[in-house]
Amino acid sequence: MQARGPTAVWLGRLDEGGEAALDRFVAELRQPDTIRRLRENYHLTAYRLEARDDRLRVTFSGETPAALANFLKAHRLWPGAWQYEGRGAPVPPGHEDYTVRFDLDDEPPP
Repeated sequence: MQARGPTAVWLGRLDEGGEAALDRFVAELRQPDTIRRLRENYHLTAYRLEARDDRLRVTFSGETPAALANFLKAHRLWPGAWQYEGRGAPVPPGHEDYTVRFDLDDEPPP
């Protein structure tokens, strides 16, 4: 993921038993319509979802600071099984043994 524009890092955890919901969400992220929405509707220039056990890290960049704020308000892209724990600093993919579950840069344009 190459940060292009303002970048934020959301740190959280997955509720107990939320693994299946996470898998469904990742499958939804890979859908062409969702990829298009991330890029065109939410004006994200980068988005990466990583997991390690029940820990989650979402790193995202937008065209403007307002794009980041608007994306944070997009409830359908923040599953209810995710619990916010704070913000972090951008790190390379897989840092601290996290597994990249989705990276917008790896997806072809719709």
